[in-house]
Amino acid sequence: MHPKLSFIIPVHKEPCNLEKVLNSLAKDVYKNKEIIVIFDGPTKNEKRIRRKYKGKVKFLKNKENRGKVYSLNRAIKEAKGDILVFLDKDVEIEQRDFCKKIINEMRNADFLDIKKIVTKNSLLAKFTYYEYLGMNIGSFILSKTIEKIPSVNGSAFVIKKEIIEELNGFNRVICEDMDIAMRCAIRNIKMKHGESVYVKNHVPSSLREWFKQRLRWSIGTLLWIKKWRKEIIKFIFKNPVTVLVILLFFTPSIMPLILSLFFKDSFLPLNNFSFQKLLIFILLSFFISFTFFKIFSKKLKMSVSLAEFFGYFFIYSPMYILVFIRGIFNLLIKNFEKVEWKV
Repeated sequence: MHPKLSFIIPVHKEPCNLEKVLNSLAKDVYKNKEIIVIFDGPTKNEKRIRRKYKGKVKFLKNKENRGKVYSLNRAIKEAKGDILVFLDKDVEIEQRDFCKKIINEMRNADFLDIKKIVTKNSLLAKFTYYEYLGMNIGSFILSKTIEKIPSVNGSAFVIKKEIIEELNGFNRVICEDMDIAMRCAIRNIKMKHGESVYVKNHVPSSLREWFKQRLRWSIGTLLWIKKWRKEIIKFIFKNPVTVLVILLFFTPSIMPLILSLFFKDSFLPLNNFSFQKLLIFILLSFFISFTFFKIFSKKLKMSVSLAEFFGYFFIYSPMYILVFIRGIFNLLIKNFEKVEWKV
């Protein structure tokens, strides 16, 4: 008997790419599955979507906005599957045997971080592609080395229902995906990065929407660090490779800082400083980062463009660091505990 899959898709206000996801799942030949969509308050085109997928999809609805975590936990209680697949409404599924690939990957895992590939439909999306590539590489390395992934992007991941029930579902925090990953990582739960299964991610194409999302992520990450700081320190001491993963792939534009610790006397001696040396130093950092991304992108069967990575390294990544600093500033003003929780 094949295990049953329960797909859980929370929706808030705009359905975005929901219908494409539902079409792909409905056409998948794997029979032992259910699809649960939960609308969190009023949603655009809800009635039409319900009519279109009647009998194929189980629909739930919160009468008012209760938040993403409440919606996820409610859907978990309704799910009948042995394996739960959590998908955001802005993903797209291209693989015809998506369900089969999930089943195969989960045969030797309790938690699966699905590979995410950004659809390059704007200049900003082309840069964001490398942010997600860095997440994939980090997840891949940790999966191969220690079988623990303490932080994941929650737009697509899989977990056995018995595991999430033992954890009493999601905690009500901004980054519930990072929180559930850490709770799994500190337990004897085998976590894995999916190499054969992937989703396409549609990301914000406007700077305003990108900024709002990244500021929320930054605040959520800081709150995550505050909550799990003791466990994070222990985790780093036990698994120092995690530090390298974070530094090299999550924020590559700080590579110059890393190199300066090893080669400061050769490249940037204070008594003989020059902008020519600084330029060489920065370009060396860029090419080292690009080389690392290039090597691991081949393992993940993802492409890398030198021109796009140049924009990611010198524009996008520093911009994200500034947003992260803004998140710190917000928290210093508002206090950690009083930050508004958002969907």
